[in-house]
Amino acid sequence: MNYRHSYHAGNACEVVKHSLLIAILKHLREKEKPFGVLDTHAGAGLYYLESSESAKTYEYEQGIKQLWKALPDHPILQAYLKTIQAFNSDGILKYYPGSPLIIDRFLGENDQLVCAELHPEDGKGLKNILKHQPQVSVHLQDGYLTPKAFLPFVQKRGVVFIDPPFEEKNEFDRMMRALKDGLDKFPQGIFMLWYPLKNKTQVQDFYNMLGELSITNLLKTEFYFYRTVEEGRLNGSGMVFVNLPWGIQDKLDSLFRELNSMLAFEASSPWLIDEIKLNF
Repeated sequence: MNYRHSYHAGNACEVVKHSLLIAILKHLREKEKPFGVLDTHAGAGLYYLESSESAKTYEYEQGIKQLWKALPDHPILQAYLKTIQAFNSDGILKYYPGSPLIIDRFLGENDQLVCAELHPEDGKGLKNILKHQPQVSVHLQDGYLTPKAFLPFVQKRGVVFIDPPFEEKNEFDRMMRALKDGLDKFPQGIFMLWYPLKNKTQVQDFYNMLGELSITNLLKTEFYFYRTVEEGRLNGSGMVFVNLPWGIQDKLDSLFRELNSMLAFEASSPWLIDEIKLNF
């Protein structure tokens, strides 16, 4: 519970994960049917990029600042940039919206957002920011327990965004438990599971656990900031999709290609988009 999003707001990992989140939100908005979103580790909502916390790392300079300076061609990145601009109306990048506020920008009046945040200060801050949004609820609780508590959505379709802090050694295990709970309650739902590309063995064990599930629609994406992987370093951003809607995978290669031109710390850093094979 010591993790604070404010130190990492707008960094390169957040740009990758939030680009993928917006890809899903845009897809859901294409149909008139309402949808729900569960954000399991929501954070404080809005971050001041000139705060003392942000100034300790300046991580956003290698992340959202690069997108801010560019004129992206990809429609997903254009939607992302438009979302960030809505919180910086004077044209100067000072604020970064976390996932709950990004999601809120894509909600219709019959859609629903459920947020969970365990850190008491961040959770109360998020409650205050979203208190006038009737279709949004914020719960001060362990996000890993929310799939069992809040699924399925009354809207019958939607996405579960699982974005843990990865402070503890058992985060991958807890994320798997949350996924299983979520699929038991909401088998048709879209699940997004974010993780750092830092420990190769842990990541591969995670893939192996996923491969043992009876799921036929499993896609992993790996976006690297460096050409070579160095054990223990934050090498990149991973995301696994469960029940990825048809047609989105075709857009990811072009999305990552454009992100690579902005976010790679070293030229020609690789990315991977691949299915996870089942182990029977």
